[in-house]
Amino acid sequence: ILCLNLIGLTFGSLGGGIFTDLLRSFDVAEPYTIMLVTFSLIAGLAIPCYYFGGKIYESDRKRLLEEFNN
Repeated sequence: ILCLNLIGLTFGSLGGGIFTDLLRSFDVAEPYTIMLVTFSLIAGLAIPCYYFGGKIYESDRKRLLEEFNN
């Protein structure tokens, strides 16, 4: 878990910095606000992914157990 957090924080911070620098190079009025809102929207995509993943997990598990037991 520690390594996943370190990798996630590293790429998240690096991506945020690059995105902010890119926005600043285009003279966007509020680059930090836009970067934070954009990253929040991207992170919000995890909610439906976890939901749908949880919905199909049990059926996948049953199918795999049947496949390996036969």
